[in-house]
Amino acid sequence: MIEVEIIQDPSYEQLVYYWQQLSGGASGAIFINEPWIFPWFKQISQYHSPQLLLIKDQGLLAVAVLHQQLVWHQRVFRRKFIYLNEMPLSGNNMVVEYNGLLCRDGFEGVAWNALCKWLVHNPDWHEIRLSALDFLNLEAVKSATKNHSLIISDLEIQNAPLIQFDQHSDWIEVERFHFSANRLYQIRRCLRLYEKKSGRIKLSVANSPAGRANSWAELERLHNQYWHKKGKQGSFANSKWKAFHESIDASYVQLVTIMSGVELIGVLYNLQLNGRVYNIQSGFSLSQDNKYKPGYLSHYLCAKYNYEMGASSYEFLGGGEHYKTSLAKHTHKLAWIRIRNPAKSYKLEDLIARIYRACISRFIFLRS
Repeated sequence: MIEVEIIQDPSYEQLVYYWQQLSGGASGAIFINEPWIFPWFKQISQYHSPQLLLIKDQGLLAVAVLHQQLVWHQRVFRRKFIYLNEMPLSGNNMVVEYNGLLCRDGFEGVAWNALCKWLVHNPDWHEIRLSALDFLNLEAVKSATKNHSLIISDLEIQNAPLIQFDQHSDWIEVERFHFSANRLYQIRRCLRLYEKKSGRIKLSVANSPAGRANSWAELERLHNQYWHKKGKQGSFANSKWKAFHESIDASYVQLVTIMSGVELIGVLYNLQLNGRVYNIQSGFSLSQDNKYKPGYLSHYLCAKYNYEMGASSYEFLGGGEHYKTSLAKHTHKLAWIRIRNPAKSYKLEDLIARIYRACISRFIFLRS
């Protein structure tokens, strides 16, 4: 018999104990596996009260971390939202990707059905916010919500571009598939220009604490320069984001520096697990000359390096930015979903909120 258990305010030791029971039997992405979840839990549990979700059937089938949060909906009504493996409030948004239940392979449908059944019988919630679900979890969620008459009120799909490596093909074939002739020409011209100006191009991966600290500092500097020129703050402005990423086990971190002689071209921050390399953040020394393409060159060289190291993919994560789609022809689908509780009516609240906002707008108009 399938059983759902909720542990309120679990200890870090409890989280580790249950998560490790699925080690080797669940092939989820790094964002729901130990290298991400363990330091993330330490970070966010300082500020919020998490719940540990366990789904069992003669052994553990799936785990996840839930957060319940009271929020102001329409700026008028308080509602209880549930988040899965994230807490996108109070500066704790670490931008989870490929989200879902960490589930024993092949039991995704069973696990989501169990969770949806539990939600129906425990109706003290208004919405569940599921961010960046991978496609396997998405299909399981859609089936389970239909089985238990839950309402998917919003569904957004984003592409997550990636360069898929076939280790039976050589790098030239990977290039031909993913990069257009024009993009390859731009990258090779850029490489020649850098080497003529500053010296041989070199890619290095930081392997020592001192090397990682230096690469991290350069990444932060370049990243901040880019966003400050746009009048915005980058990721490093969030001290919680920075502390979290600095705490990830170095064995899963890849800090790549691209140099031309003594000139810094770019720094890439990647995470790696089970052959998949995920580009998390980057910083580049930008040039006034458009012939220099430090971003394209850096990603190209990093992808080639990881291909040569036997990786299965180099992934740009969610979003359809041009630089991603121009360098990667494969895509995964990620889904953002809101599931509404059918036992909680929204009609009256939405009507009152519309009237309230209309009155405020009218008041402001009359005073102006």
